[in-house]
Amino acid sequence: MTQADPAHLRVAAAIGAWRREWCAKWGIPLPPPAEAPEEYIVWEAQVPPEAQADFDRGFQEIMAEFRRAPQGGPVPGQPLPAPRSHDEAMFYLDLHACERCGGGTTRWTAGLAEVDGTMVRRYEGVCANCGQQREFVFQLDGVPARRPDGVRHWYGGDEPSRLLDAGQWLALYEHAIEAAREERARGAVDEAASNAELAATFVAEAMKFLPPGSDQVPDSAFWSPVGRRLHEAEPERFSRRRLGHVLGMIREEFLGTGLPGATPPDAPPLGRTSAEIHLYLDMNPCECGETSFDRTSRVHDEGGQLVARYEAACPRCGRPRRFVFRLPATPIGSGDEGPEFRYGDARPSELLDPGEWLAAADALAR
Repeated sequence: MTQADPAHLRVAAAIGAWRREWCAKWGIPLPPPAEAPEEYIVWEAQVPPEAQADFDRGFQEIMAEFRRAPQGGPVPGQPLPAPRSHDEAMFYLDLHACERCGGGTTRWTAGLAEVDGTMVRRYEGVCANCGQQREFVFQLDGVPARRPDGVRHWYGGDEPSRLLDAGQWLALYEHAIEAAREERARGAVDEAASNAELAATFVAEAMKFLPPGSDQVPDSAFWSPVGRRLHEAEPERFSRRRLGHVLGMIREEFLGTGLPGATPPDAPPLGRTSAEIHLYLDMNPCECGETSFDRTSRVHDEGGQLVARYEAACPRCGRPRRFVFRLPATPIGSGDEGPEFRYGDARPSELLDPGEWLAAADALAR
Protein backbone atom coordinates (compact mmCIF):
# COMPACT_ATOMS: atom_id res chain seq x y z
CA MET A 1 0.00 0.00 0.00
CA THR A 2 1.54 3.28 -1.08
CA GLN A 3 -1.41 5.49 -0.20
CA ALA A 4 -4.61 4.84 1.72
CA ASP A 5 -7.13 3.47 -0.80
CA PRO A 6 -10.57 5.14 -0.50
CA ALA A 7 -12.44 1.85 -1.04
CA HIS A 8 -10.47 0.19 1.74
CA LEU A 9 -10.90 3.27 3.93
CA ARG A 10 -14.66 3.05 3.55
CA VAL A 11 -14.84 -0.55 4.70
CA ALA A 12 -12.13 -0.24 7.37
CA ALA A 13 -13.89 2.75 8.94
CA ALA A 14 -17.07 0.74 9.50
CA ILE A 15 -15.20 -2.31 10.77
CA GLY A 16 -13.12 -0.17 13.14
CA ALA A 17 -16.25 1.41 14.61
CA TRP A 18 -17.84 -2.04 15.05
CA ARG A 19 -14.68 -3.41 16.72
CA ARG A 20 -14.72 -0.62 19.32
CA GLU A 21 -18.43 -1.14 19.97
CA TRP A 22 -17.89 -4.92 20.23
CA CYS A 23 -14.98 -4.56 22.68
CA ALA A 24 -17.06 -2.28 24.91
CA LYS A 25 -20.03 -4.67 24.69
CA TRP A 26 -18.01 -7.72 25.77
CA GLY A 27 -15.60 -5.95 28.12
CA ILE A 28 -12.64 -6.90 25.93
CA PRO A 29 -9.60 -4.60 25.59
CA LEU A 30 -8.86 -3.27 22.13
CA PRO A 31 -6.46 -5.54 20.20
CA PRO A 32 -2.75 -4.70 20.08
CA PRO A 33 -1.44 -2.87 16.98
CA ALA A 34 -0.37 -4.73 13.86
CA GLU A 35 3.26 -4.01 14.77
CA ALA A 36 2.95 -6.50 17.68
CA PRO A 37 1.83 -9.81 16.12
CA GLU A 38 2.89 -11.92 19.13
CA GLU A 39 0.79 -9.77 21.47
CA TYR A 40 -2.14 -10.05 19.05
CA ILE A 41 -1.95 -13.86 19.13
CA VAL A 42 -2.11 -13.79 22.94
CA TRP A 43 -5.02 -11.33 22.83
CA GLU A 44 -6.93 -13.40 20.27
CA ALA A 45 -6.58 -16.58 22.35
CA GLN A 46 -8.33 -14.87 25.27
CA VAL A 47 -11.44 -13.89 23.30
CA PRO A 48 -14.42 -16.12 24.28
CA PRO A 49 -15.88 -18.14 21.37
CA GLU A 50 -19.32 -16.55 21.79
CA ALA A 51 -17.75 -13.07 21.61
CA GLN A 52 -15.82 -14.00 18.47
CA ALA A 53 -19.03 -15.34 16.90
CA ASP A 54 -20.74 -12.01 17.68
CA PHE A 55 -17.90 -10.05 16.07
CA ASP A 56 -18.00 -12.26 12.97
CA ARG A 57 -21.76 -11.70 12.70
CA GLY A 58 -21.32 -7.92 12.79
CA PHE A 59 -18.43 -8.12 10.34
CA GLN A 60 -20.50 -10.06 7.82
CA GLU A 61 -23.39 -7.60 8.20
CA ILE A 62 -21.07 -4.69 7.44
CA MET A 63 -19.65 -6.41 4.36
CA ALA A 64 -23.14 -7.26 3.13
CA GLU A 65 -24.28 -3.68 3.70
CA PHE A 66 -21.41 -2.28 1.66
CA ARG A 67 -22.09 -4.70 -1.18
CA ARG A 68 -25.79 -3.81 -1.26
CA ALA A 69 -25.53 -0.03 -1.38
CA PRO A 70 -23.14 2.86 -0.85
CA GLN A 71 -22.53 3.80 2.79
CA GLY A 72 -24.87 6.69 3.54
CA GLY A 73 -25.49 6.71 -0.21
CA PRO A 74 -27.87 8.71 -2.38
CA VAL A 75 -31.62 8.39 -2.35
CA PRO A 76 -32.80 7.42 -5.85
CA GLY A 77 -34.16 10.42 -7.72
CA GLN A 78 -32.78 12.94 -5.23
CA PRO A 79 -29.53 14.82 -5.96
CA LEU A 80 -26.87 14.66 -3.28
CA PRO A 81 -25.79 17.83 -1.46
CA ALA A 82 -23.33 19.99 -3.34
CA PRO A 83 -19.65 19.08 -2.88
CA ARG A 84 -17.35 21.88 -1.83
CA SER A 85 -14.83 20.96 -4.55
CA HIS A 86 -14.21 18.53 -7.37
CA ASP A 87 -11.69 16.78 -5.06
CA GLU A 88 -14.42 16.13 -2.50
CA ALA A 89 -16.84 14.86 -5.15
CA MET A 90 -14.26 12.40 -6.52
CA PHE A 91 -13.30 11.27 -3.02
CA TYR A 92 -16.97 10.67 -2.17
CA LEU A 93 -17.38 8.60 -5.35
CA ASP A 94 -14.26 6.56 -4.56
CA LEU A 95 -15.67 5.76 -1.10
CA HIS A 96 -18.79 4.23 -2.64
CA ALA A 97 -18.28 0.79 -4.15
CA CYS A 98 -20.18 -0.58 -7.11
CA GLU A 99 -23.76 -1.42 -6.17
CA ARG A 100 -23.63 -4.75 -8.04
CA CYS A 101 -20.21 -6.27 -7.27
CA GLY A 102 -18.66 -4.13 -4.51
CA GLY A 103 -15.76 -3.10 -6.75
CA GLY A 104 -14.13 0.23 -6.09
CA THR A 105 -12.71 1.23 -9.49
CA THR A 106 -14.82 3.37 -11.82
CA ARG A 107 -13.71 5.89 -14.45
CA TRP A 108 -15.90 8.94 -13.98
CA THR A 109 -16.90 11.71 -16.37
CA ALA A 110 -18.67 14.84 -15.13
CA GLY A 111 -21.04 17.28 -16.76
CA LEU A 112 -24.01 19.57 -16.15
CA ALA A 113 -27.52 18.20 -16.57
CA GLU A 114 -31.13 19.18 -15.86
CA VAL A 115 -33.26 17.12 -13.47
CA ASP A 116 -36.91 18.16 -12.94
CA GLY A 117 -36.09 21.64 -14.16
CA THR A 118 -33.07 22.02 -11.85
CA MET A 119 -29.47 22.17 -13.01
CA VAL A 120 -27.25 19.54 -11.40
CA ARG A 121 -23.77 18.11 -11.85
CA ARG A 122 -23.86 14.49 -13.01
CA TYR A 123 -20.99 12.00 -12.65
CA GLU A 124 -21.29 8.91 -14.88
CA GLY A 125 -19.04 5.87 -15.17
CA VAL A 126 -18.74 2.13 -15.72
CA CYS A 127 -17.50 -0.26 -13.05
CA ALA A 128 -14.17 -1.68 -14.19
CA ASN A 129 -14.98 -5.00 -12.52
CA CYS A 130 -18.50 -5.92 -13.67
CA GLY A 131 -19.48 -3.29 -16.27
CA GLN A 132 -22.32 -1.84 -14.18
CA GLN A 133 -23.38 1.61 -15.38
CA ARG A 134 -23.12 4.00 -12.44
CA GLU A 135 -24.37 7.53 -11.84
CA PHE A 136 -24.22 10.12 -9.07
CA VAL A 137 -25.99 13.48 -9.19
CA PHE A 138 -25.02 16.46 -7.03
CA GLN A 139 -26.75 19.74 -6.37
CA LEU A 140 -25.10 22.88 -7.65
CA ASP A 141 -24.01 25.56 -5.21
CA GLY A 142 -21.87 28.05 -7.07
CA VAL A 143 -18.50 27.19 -8.57
CA PRO A 144 -16.62 24.38 -6.76
CA ALA A 145 -13.46 25.58 -5.03
CA ARG A 146 -10.08 24.68 -6.49
CA ARG A 147 -7.32 22.95 -4.56
CA PRO A 148 -4.59 25.37 -3.41
CA ASP A 149 -1.22 24.99 -5.10
CA GLY A 150 1.23 22.64 -3.41
CA VAL A 151 -1.42 20.83 -1.30
CA ARG A 152 -1.70 17.05 -1.72
CA HIS A 153 -4.86 16.35 0.26
CA TRP A 154 -7.67 18.91 0.30
CA TYR A 155 -11.46 18.66 0.06
CA GLY A 156 -12.81 22.15 0.66
CA GLY A 157 -12.56 25.43 2.51
CA ASP A 158 -13.42 26.28 6.11
CA GLU A 159 -17.07 25.20 5.90
CA PRO A 160 -17.93 21.62 6.95
CA SER A 161 -18.72 18.92 4.42
CA ARG A 162 -22.30 18.18 3.42
CA LEU A 163 -21.39 14.78 1.98
CA LEU A 164 -19.43 13.14 4.82
CA ASP A 165 -20.24 13.71 8.48
CA ALA A 166 -17.85 14.32 11.37
CA GLY A 167 -17.82 10.66 12.43
CA GLN A 168 -16.97 9.43 8.95
CA TRP A 169 -13.99 11.80 8.73
CA LEU A 170 -12.64 10.61 12.07
CA ALA A 171 -13.16 6.95 11.13
CA LEU A 172 -11.22 7.55 7.91
CA TYR A 173 -8.39 9.10 9.94
CA GLU A 174 -7.92 5.82 11.83
CA HIS A 175 -7.17 3.81 8.72
CA ALA A 176 -4.95 6.52 7.24
CA ILE A 177 -2.77 6.73 10.36
CA GLU A 178 -2.45 2.93 10.42
CA ALA A 179 -1.33 3.03 6.79
CA ALA A 180 1.22 5.72 7.66
CA ARG A 181 2.68 3.59 10.44
CA GLU A 182 2.86 0.53 8.20
CA GLU A 183 4.73 2.49 5.52
CA ARG A 184 7.12 3.98 8.07
CA ALA A 185 7.83 0.53 9.52
CA ARG A 186 8.96 -0.72 6.12
CA GLY A 187 11.03 2.40 5.46
CA ALA A 188 8.75 4.07 2.90
CA VAL A 189 9.20 7.61 4.23
CA ASP A 190 7.42 9.48 1.42
CA GLU A 191 4.37 7.19 1.50
CA ALA A 192 4.25 7.43 5.31
CA ALA A 193 4.35 11.22 5.09
CA SER A 194 1.53 11.25 2.52
CA ASN A 195 -0.70 9.03 4.64
CA ALA A 196 0.12 11.04 7.79
CA GLU A 197 -0.84 14.21 5.93
CA LEU A 198 -4.05 12.49 4.81
CA ALA A 199 -4.81 11.48 8.41
CA ALA A 200 -4.28 15.07 9.59
CA THR A 201 -6.56 16.33 6.81
CA PHE A 202 -9.33 13.95 7.91
CA VAL A 203 -9.09 15.17 11.53
CA ALA A 204 -9.13 18.79 10.34
CA GLU A 205 -12.30 18.01 8.36
CA ALA A 206 -13.97 16.67 11.51
CA MET A 207 -12.96 19.85 13.37
CA LYS A 208 -14.75 21.99 10.77
CA PHE A 209 -18.04 20.82 12.34
CA LEU A 210 -17.15 22.58 15.60
CA PRO A 211 -19.33 25.73 15.87
CA PRO A 212 -17.41 28.92 16.73
CA GLY A 213 -16.85 29.11 20.48
CA SER A 214 -18.14 25.56 21.05
CA ASP A 215 -16.07 22.80 22.62
CA GLN A 216 -18.09 19.89 21.20
CA VAL A 217 -19.21 18.77 17.74
CA PRO A 218 -23.05 18.95 17.78
CA ASP A 219 -25.30 15.91 17.33
CA SER A 220 -26.52 17.32 14.01
CA ALA A 221 -23.06 16.70 12.54
CA PHE A 222 -23.68 12.91 12.51
CA TRP A 223 -26.07 11.53 9.91
CA SER A 224 -24.42 8.40 8.47
CA PRO A 225 -24.64 4.95 10.11
CA VAL A 226 -20.86 4.89 10.62
CA GLY A 227 -20.76 8.42 11.99
CA ARG A 228 -23.65 7.94 14.40
CA ARG A 229 -22.26 4.62 15.62
CA LEU A 230 -18.84 6.13 16.37
CA HIS A 231 -20.34 9.20 18.06
CA GLU A 232 -22.69 7.14 20.25
CA ALA A 233 -19.85 4.82 21.30
CA GLU A 234 -17.27 7.55 22.07
CA PRO A 235 -18.79 11.06 22.10
CA GLU A 236 -15.80 12.42 24.05
CA ARG A 237 -13.61 11.97 20.97
CA PHE A 238 -15.44 14.84 19.26
CA SER A 239 -14.42 17.61 21.64
CA ARG A 240 -12.23 20.46 20.41
CA ARG A 241 -9.56 19.45 22.91
CA ARG A 242 -9.43 15.78 21.91
CA LEU A 243 -9.43 16.49 18.19
CA GLY A 244 -6.67 19.04 18.70
CA HIS A 245 -4.67 16.48 20.65
CA VAL A 246 -5.00 13.98 17.82
CA LEU A 247 -3.58 16.55 15.40
CA GLY A 248 -0.75 17.21 17.82
CA MET A 249 -0.05 13.50 18.07
CA ILE A 250 0.23 13.17 14.29
CA ARG A 251 2.62 16.12 14.13
CA GLU A 252 4.79 14.72 16.90
CA GLU A 253 4.85 11.19 15.55
CA PHE A 254 5.71 12.21 12.01
CA LEU A 255 7.86 15.25 12.78
CA GLY A 256 10.22 15.92 9.89
CA THR A 257 8.22 13.98 7.27
CA GLY A 258 7.01 17.11 5.50
CA LEU A 259 3.60 16.97 7.17
CA PRO A 260 1.91 20.38 6.96
CA GLY A 261 1.41 21.78 10.43
CA ALA A 262 4.43 19.97 11.84
CA THR A 263 6.03 21.74 14.76
CA PRO A 264 7.46 25.05 13.46
CA PRO A 265 11.11 25.92 14.12
CA ASP A 266 10.20 28.67 16.61
CA ALA A 267 7.85 26.44 18.66
CA PRO A 268 8.67 25.81 22.34
CA PRO A 269 10.80 22.70 22.96
CA LEU A 270 9.07 19.46 23.82
CA GLY A 271 9.07 18.58 27.51
CA ARG A 272 8.37 14.87 27.37
CA THR A 273 7.68 14.46 31.12
CA SER A 274 7.67 16.53 34.30
CA ALA A 275 10.88 14.79 35.39
CA GLU A 276 12.67 15.94 32.25
CA ILE A 277 11.33 19.48 32.57
CA HIS A 278 12.42 19.76 36.22
CA LEU A 279 15.87 18.39 35.42
CA TYR A 280 16.17 21.04 32.70
CA LEU A 281 15.15 23.75 35.15
CA ASP A 282 17.74 22.48 37.67
CA MET A 283 20.43 22.73 35.02
CA ASN A 284 19.44 26.27 33.96
CA PRO A 285 19.75 28.50 37.05
CA CYS A 286 18.98 32.19 37.27
CA GLU A 287 21.74 34.66 36.41
CA CYS A 288 22.39 34.97 40.14
CA GLY A 289 22.96 31.20 40.37
CA GLU A 290 19.70 30.33 42.13
CA THR A 291 18.06 27.15 40.78
CA SER A 292 14.87 27.15 42.87
CA PHE A 293 11.70 29.10 42.10
CA ASP A 294 7.99 28.38 42.01
CA ARG A 295 7.72 25.23 39.89
CA THR A 296 3.94 25.46 39.51
CA SER A 297 2.95 25.36 35.85
CA ARG A 298 -0.12 26.46 33.94
CA VAL A 299 -1.22 24.27 31.04
CA HIS A 300 -2.82 25.86 27.98
CA ASP A 301 -4.24 24.59 24.70
CA GLU A 302 -2.73 26.71 21.92
CA GLY A 303 -4.05 25.76 18.49
CA GLY A 304 -4.47 22.12 19.43
CA GLN A 305 -1.05 21.93 21.09
CA LEU A 306 -0.75 21.64 24.87
CA VAL A 307 1.92 23.88 26.39
CA ALA A 308 3.08 24.28 29.99
CA ARG A 309 4.19 27.70 31.25
CA TYR A 310 6.42 28.19 34.29
CA GLU A 311 6.50 31.84 35.38
CA ALA A 312 7.80 33.17 38.70
CA ALA A 313 10.29 35.58 40.23
CA CYS A 314 13.67 34.32 41.40
CA PRO A 315 13.48 34.00 45.22
CA ARG A 316 17.05 35.35 45.58
CA CYS A 317 17.29 38.34 43.22
CA GLY A 318 13.68 38.89 42.13
CA ARG A 319 14.39 38.56 38.40
CA PRO A 320 11.34 37.31 36.46
CA ARG A 321 11.83 33.81 35.08
CA ARG A 322 9.71 32.26 32.33
CA PHE A 323 9.83 28.86 30.64
CA VAL A 324 7.43 27.42 28.04
CA PHE A 325 7.36 23.77 26.95
CA ARG A 326 5.28 21.80 24.50
CA LEU A 327 3.65 18.74 26.04
CA PRO A 328 3.16 15.37 24.31
CA ALA A 329 -0.32 14.67 22.99
CA THR A 330 -0.29 11.34 24.84
CA PRO A 331 1.21 11.37 28.37
CA ILE A 332 4.23 9.11 28.85
CA GLY A 333 3.78 6.48 31.54
CA SER A 334 6.13 5.41 34.31
CA GLY A 335 9.37 3.66 33.50
CA ASP A 336 12.07 1.67 35.24
CA GLU A 337 13.05 4.77 37.22
CA GLY A 338 10.07 4.29 39.54
CA PRO A 339 6.32 4.98 39.89
CA GLU A 340 5.18 8.12 38.06
CA PHE A 341 8.76 8.89 37.10
CA ARG A 342 10.31 8.88 33.66
CA TYR A 343 12.50 11.27 31.69
CA GLY A 344 11.08 10.46 28.28
CA ASP A 345 10.44 7.90 25.58
CA ALA A 346 12.26 6.75 22.43
CA ARG A 347 12.36 10.27 20.99
CA PRO A 348 15.57 12.23 21.60
CA SER A 349 15.30 15.04 24.12
CA GLU A 350 14.70 18.57 22.85
CA LEU A 351 15.73 20.05 26.22
CA LEU A 352 19.13 18.49 26.98
CA ASP A 353 21.90 17.48 24.59
CA PRO A 354 24.05 14.32 25.07
CA GLY A 355 26.73 16.23 26.99
CA GLU A 356 24.19 17.64 29.42
CA TRP A 357 22.75 14.18 30.05
CA LEU A 358 26.24 12.87 30.78
CA ALA A 359 26.92 15.80 33.12
CA ALA A 360 23.63 15.11 34.95
CA ALA A 361 24.59 11.43 35.28
CA ASP A 362 27.99 12.33 36.69
CA ALA A 363 26.43 14.72 39.21
CA LEU A 364 23.88 12.15 40.35
CA ALA A 365 26.57 9.46 40.60
CA ARG A 366 28.66 11.72 42.85
